Amino acid sequence: MSSPAFQNCLAVYPFALSFPTAAQPTKHPTSPRTWPCRTTPFYQTPVKCGPIMALSLDKVVLVDMDNTLVDFDLEFGKRWVAERPSDSLDLIKQREHFELEQNFSADLKPLAIKIMSQPGFFISFEPQPYAVEAIKEMTAAGLHVLLCTAPLPFQWETCVAEKYAWVRRHLGEEFLTRIIITRDKTVVKGRVLIDDKPRVAGACEKPEWTHIVFDQPYNRKVEEQPRLKSWRDWRPVLQNHFELPQVSPTHALISTRPHPVFARNEPPNRNRNNTTPTMATLNQHHVYAGVPNTTRGEPSRISADPTGTTDDIVYACGRVAVVRSASAPLKARIFSLHTAQVTVVVYSRDGSLVASGDAHGFIRLWDPKTVAQKSEISAMAGPVRDIAFDHAGKFLACVGDARGSYAKVLKLPTGGAAGACQGHTKRVIACDISSKKPSFVATGSEDMSVGLFKGPPVRDIDTPKFLRHHTAFVNDVRFSPDGTKLALASSDRKATIVDTGSDEIIATLEGHAASVTVPQHYHVRK
Repeated sequence: MSSPAFQNCLAVYPFALSFPTAAQPTKHPTSPRTWPCRTTPFYQTPVKCGPIMALSLDKVVLVDMDNTLVDFDLEFGKRWVAERPSDSLDLIKQREHFELEQNFSADLKPLAIKIMSQPGFFISFEPQPYAVEAIKEMTAAGLHVLLCTAPLPFQWETCVAEKYAWVRRHLGEEFLTRIIITRDKTVVKGRVLIDDKPRVAGACEKPEWTHIVFDQPYNRKVEEQPRLKSWRDWRPVLQNHFELPQVSPTHALISTRPHPVFARNEPPNRNRNNTTPTMATLNQHHVYAGVPNTTRGEPSRISADPTGTTDDIVYACGRVAVVRSASAPLKARIFSLHTAQVTVVVYSRDGSLVASGDAHGFIRLWDPKTVAQKSEISAMAGPVRDIAFDHAGKFLACVGDARGSYAKVLKLPTGGAAGACQGHTKRVIACDISSKKPSFVATGSEDMSVGLFKGPPVRDIDTPKFLRHHTAFVNDVRFSPDGTKLALASSDRKATIVDTGSDEIIATLEGHAASVTVPQHYHVRK
């Protein structure tokens, strides 16, 4: 609990944090759910003052996340239909109970809880329409927006971390110091609380904030409290509680556009009567994609469409992955769901999927044609350096900086463990999977060795082989299409080709004046 975000919130606002404990479960005072944790008050704990210490409580807006800032029901509905394709979403869209699982019969309630407990559930939420823009407009208007949210009682293992990741992705790093995680919002100080819960109750009978109900079907019987029906209407609703700066018609036109990033800086044009402001329409014609990431001493990996039907290439560029035509650079598609620097992007063997890994250890699988995400996998506790698909598309090998688990094999598409490639003493920076039966996983490491592991899956009972044909980092490993040869590239300025049957070098390429970073096999057509 040494996170700066927690310290900053605790320094200003008294609230309660939930910690897992072996004690008997207790009942939340305002919910029938059973909470597998206890509540510990921390508002008297001395902590270092952070940047939000100077906040004026008269300017504080507390904003709930689930089904207020984010569309909780939309993501739940997608997963529910995936489990039960014949079901209608009307029950979810028009539900009567605040606790979502209470809207289902006893036999379906466990499935609802299972869906909400899945890792990756909270990070996948879409923002409510115009919610992110509204939060930024409130901040620009001088209001201090804090995100005040509660963890699900049956999903506290990953819920909190994923909420932080969601905020980083959609609101930026600066908002990480504006998150309050608490089960009891009545003890948090602020001027207003925007929340979808019909009635927010807790230890404090008279909270300092005014509850503004964010409109949802299950809270429409509450009539005595102010209501926010849409994030586009935040200004007239909050004007009853704050003194907000006046907004000119020109600014209003710009701020309510669907894509404010395309708003022009010059004053808007006027019609023939010179009375009503209007905005010119800007249309996107091309995407000028960035160039691949470059780091001194490390390869910049570029993967080409293996089917040969297109000349598309994929590569990492900052926090996005790029799919681009090699001959027509303006034909580009951008995958932008990573929350950290993208470190590697590769095609699957059949070209139907792309896998991209990032500096936080996540791997995302997505369609190269539509850039729609198919799956998200928490692969390792450090940057992912290389990824390799097997030929059947059932397994994926990944390597990186995670100490104690430099290389592993995962099942597709779930990301379940399919073995660890143990034995390297330093980080692993390259991997590949052979097509020859029995197949092998090859790994190249900064410990100057190449590991050969039988699989996938990789089993502990199978003894791996380690080749030491180089005297510096092994930067890349690549099997030939028939799996009989293995090409190695090293920082000792050499590239070698190894026979996979005898493990002996059959060819050495010398003459490079610097490190060799990428070898590649090619089919020669006669």
